Amino acid sequence: MLEPIRILFAGELHSSHALNWIDLLSPYKDEFTIRGLHISMCNPPETAFQIIEAKDLSYYEVALQSLKIEHLAVEDIYIHGLGSIKSMQLVNALHVIQEFKPHIIHTLGIFPASAFFLRTLFLQNTNSSWEPFWIVQARGGPDIALNRKHPGLAHEIQMILSHCDYFIADNQQNYSFALDMGLSPQKISLTGPVPGAGGIDPAIFDGVPLPSQKERLILWPKAYNCIQSDGFTVVEALRLALPHIGKFRLVATAATTDVEYWFNTLLNDYGSRVEIHSRLPHEKLLEIYRSARVLLAPSLSDGIPNSMYEAMASHTVPILSPIETLIPLFKDKVHTIYAPNLNPPAIAEALIIAMNNDSLADNIALNNRAWLPTLAGRDAVRDRVIDMYRQVRQLKMSQVVLELIETKAALADTKNQLLDTQNHLEKISQHPVFKALIKVRKIIISFRKYFIL
Repeated sequence: MLEPIRILFAGELHSSHALNWIDLLSPYKDEFTIRGLHISMCNPPETAFQIIEAKDLSYYEVALQSLKIEHLAVEDIYIHGLGSIKSMQLVNALHVIQEFKPHIIHTLGIFPASAFFLRTLFLQNTNSSWEPFWIVQARGGPDIALNRKHPGLAHEIQMILSHCDYFIADNQQNYSFALDMGLSPQKISLTGPVPGAGGIDPAIFDGVPLPSQKERLILWPKAYNCIQSDGFTVVEALRLALPHIGKFRLVATAATTDVEYWFNTLLNDYGSRVEIHSRLPHEKLLEIYRSARVLLAPSLSDGIPNSMYEAMASHTVPILSPIETLIPLFKDKVHTIYAPNLNPPAIAEALIIAMNNDSLADNIALNNRAWLPTLAGRDAVRDRVIDMYRQVRQLKMSQVVLELIETKAALADTKNQLLDTQNHLEKISQHPVFKALIKVRKIIISFRKYFIL
């Protein structure tokens, strides 16, 4: 019987994306032994590892829960070569790898997980002969689509792509970008594009009504400012649109303090109809989707956001931005309503249409729900992912067999060389000159005592 496949997951393990991906393996607990290495650019929430326990991932052990990359700006980490990382962090991570001896190391995200592991890999190559199979998974658009345009980050990505064994992305464009950056085509996973959270089970939203029959609720799940999203323009769009949509309720979450300030300032007149949170549990968000008519999700750069899949499953009308990773997949007024992130009037117009046009809203919801099982159905994704891990094991086993064959061949060559040497020495020992030299040596030894004072 084959031993279980040992996988070490590395990344921000408290995130719902990471936990949902790892949970893909739960029906195959006997086939996998799993550990996790938590690597984060900031302190995780206090409840981070309670979340893991709540998921009942009994086959999943988190290693080095305290390992964090703390208080480092993005520029410090990536442009200056992660120089601020303590060498002890790399040594500790290497200790986990050498003790666990994973067949596979799966880094969830290029930054920070893969960038961190790249340095651990360099350290390992000088300390151990164990070579796990390295799978790099890009998390969303900015990992590749945006960061490839930055000279410092692009070099980091190229290094990672050149040293990894497999690469996974959630959209075809990121595969193309990675190939342009030097990724070998042989390193593209046979899974093809895979949702970063492992897909979604549409059945969790069975019975949810169409948008025209739902509460007039707007969900804005990413109310923040960052390099891939501008929250200020969305607040301004809300200020423009809300007077024109009649009855409504608005829930915003993942808010940064600056966005929360302007949200409360500009939308204060709406009182309890608007609410904003710094964080909501994912389970609570799923409850909100059941009531939400509109998903408000403009962005500057993204992959295929998991919020889009959740909207598709829950008959929620998504408002997205027409960016390079989304346009090839989703059609305007068919699967989404497009609005550029930096254009508040366009966002406002899209929101007014989504809230007031029942026919369009229902058609978008029906189109998305019908397409979702093929695009991101969790069962289909699980089958592809499990097959990928099994293929990697077969590949590792083939490599081991090949190494054994090569070792056996090398030993056979060495044996043959020794036999040849032995035969050659035997021939030399029978040569008359050699026999004469032996006799001379014996004579010298017998007379040597006469030359010793």
